[in-house]
Amino acid sequence: MRNVWTSILLLGCFTTMSQSLPLGLWRIFPSFNRIHSVAYLPNTLYAAADIGLIAVTQNNIETLTLPLLGSTGIRALAAHTANNQLLIGYETGQLDILQNKAIFKYTTIRNNTQITGPKAIHHILIHNSNAYLATAFGVVVFDLNQREIRETWRNLGPQGETYTVYQAAIKDDSIFLATEGGIQGGSLQDNLLDFTRWKRFNQGTFNRPFSSLVSFNGFLFTAIPNDGLYRYDGLIWQRQDYLINQSTYHLFASNTHLYVTTANQLYRISPGGVPEEITSSLMTHPLCVTETPAGLAVGDEKNGLLTETGTVWQSLLPNGPTTDRMFRLRLDDIRKRLYALSGGYTSLFAPSGTEQPVNYYQLNGWNTQPLWLSRDVTDVAFTGNKVCIGSFSMGLQVITPDGSFDFNSGNSPLTGNRITALAAEGPNVWIANYNSAQPLHRLNADNTFTSFSFPLTAARYPLDLLVDRHGSIWMRLNPATGGGLLVFNPATSQQAYLNEITGSGGLPSRQVYSITSDRNGWVWVGTDAGVAYFPNPEQVFSGNINAVKPVFEGRFLLRDEKVTALAIDGGNRKWFGTQQGVWLFNATASTLLQYFNTSNSALPSNNIQNLAVDDSGHVWIATSQGLAVYRSDVSEPAGTEAVIKIFPNPVPPTFTGWVGISGLPESSTVRITDLAGKLIWQAVSNGGTAAWNVRDYNGQRPPAGIYLVFAISANGEETLAGKLALIN
Repeated sequence: MRNVWTSILLLGCFTTMSQSLPLGLWRIFPSFNRIHSVAYLPNTLYAAADIGLIAVTQNNIETLTLPLLGSTGIRALAAHTANNQLLIGYETGQLDILQNKAIFKYTTIRNNTQITGPKAIHHILIHNSNAYLATAFGVVVFDLNQREIRETWRNLGPQGETYTVYQAAIKDDSIFLATEGGIQGGSLQDNLLDFTRWKRFNQGTFNRPFSSLVSFNGFLFTAIPNDGLYRYDGLIWQRQDYLINQSTYHLFASNTHLYVTTANQLYRISPGGVPEEITSSLMTHPLCVTETPAGLAVGDEKNGLLTETGTVWQSLLPNGPTTDRMFRLRLDDIRKRLYALSGGYTSLFAPSGTEQPVNYYQLNGWNTQPLWLSRDVTDVAFTGNKVCIGSFSMGLQVITPDGSFDFNSGNSPLTGNRITALAAEGPNVWIANYNSAQPLHRLNADNTFTSFSFPLTAARYPLDLLVDRHGSIWMRLNPATGGGLLVFNPATSQQAYLNEITGSGGLPSRQVYSITSDRNGWVWVGTDAGVAYFPNPEQVFSGNINAVKPVFEGRFLLRDEKVTALAIDGGNRKWFGTQQGVWLFNATASTLLQYFNTSNSALPSNNIQNLAVDDSGHVWIATSQGLAVYRSDVSEPAGTEAVIKIFPNPVPPTFTGWVGISGLPESSTVRITDLAGKLIWQAVSNGGTAAWNVRDYNGQRPPAGIYLVFAISANGEETLAGKLALIN
């Protein structure tokens, strides 16, 4: 197996939330509320969330994410003190080694096409100069000095079948594995490539999967949920008489103590077998623990990294959202906030019981709304001084300057409290009520309701709403219960059901997963067979209407993709989210401008849940594994009080990206000259932004100095000017 390495020198590349984002760059926003792995090297404590890493030193707390990390889905950490190495194992099978301010990325397992199933690294055991990677397909023995694979133990099942290995431990001269089919061990001097050379403990009580296995005080310890802890002395496994009948167990060991986490408790066990409960008001559900010179470090389910100093505990929680689960993104243009909602229903459309506050991002920082609904929240809407929050189990909350009002099935027409979507229209808010005979409601300005019913059975199951510029309400219907779109005009009471049938919408498919309108008022629809749009949405009630299906490279646009999200930027360009990444097309969707996936960008996942583009051109992307933002080269055109903005300014000598010139009227002509008036560069803005690659017409970086920036609006009536400093 060939070893494939890349390395990145960090040099202070750990990120902080206050950094600005230049054009063309990415930022990941991990949640650090759930810490599942911790490791300690001299002077640095490391803690892992799913898509980010925390490094804690005496004077600083830093975070590390993609693209510096090799992947998302961190699953294991291990510290090799002798080499001052931190090993990071991922769901993808990638292994990173952080050493001396550099990250070495090992991709051989990840890219091995001979391994057809999962490749996750569940646990890393370091013994002498080897790292034993417990993976979804066996054990990989990795030489830490040579940085190469020594051998791979695959097909470890009793009949040579593939076995998932969850954890490994050393006792005497043997290695033991916790697997999906029991516990097994073998001498490190033996040929462990041969599945018949392993001793197996898989009978009776041990005929089950095991996820925890550690070595402590000369013994092996494991655990069986709802049973207890078991100790192996080299001859027999014996159940211990403490911490019995716990629903979950996770085991960790140091040289002096055994640690056990249960559903909501942490215990420290002495060599004599005496358990001591470790308590803290910050601890909700401890997931992992390690020892440091100052005290314990604990990863918690909700409160992040907890550290102990003497008798004092603290939560070290970098700024970020409280969860990586992002169901829907909403922009509040008035308050300049992005809201991230965690969602509220399962794949079977039952309440999910998700308890997460509404997160929002503003001015380079994250915060929550503690007074808003926090269970199964599906949407928010803003109109005037009113805020509405919808939940799939709690109904509707309305917040005004006069107070907060809750509407549910007991005091309103909201059936079953099942709210899937909200849409503001002037002083009113439209409400999608799932599985209701009246699936559409209008909350009027005076907080009274007007309810609407439809003869179409599929209309009982709306999942999303859009209000077009003609005042019609577009309801995206659940693909599992009929699908399609129901369009309703409350002023005329007209309604139309749109599906894939010619004359009745002509959509690529009635399995509709996203809907939006662009700057021209066209309604765009994403289906499981590509994209279509209605350039004249007011004509849907004519009785004979067909969507336009854009053609790209001789095929209907994205015909093989499930288009799960749509967004429009300030240049009227189209952003399409799919299960294979994000596509950017021009205004008519005839030209592909960019395509992003996990291989060529910092996307946490190719599975896109939702998209939103703010006025500054930040493209917010909710994926199945977390939230990312990309700074595009287009922003919302400026209004009558345009003010030119240049970033970065000054331009440092190491900068190799794009300088953003924003705050411009739409399609402005932008010129950069030197102080003598010589033209260096000229372009037309996309929306309200122009992007300069710091090159003149000859493709050379201009000399250091002060440059003038001029922007002339498309009609020639407005001229803006600014200065830019270039440092070489």
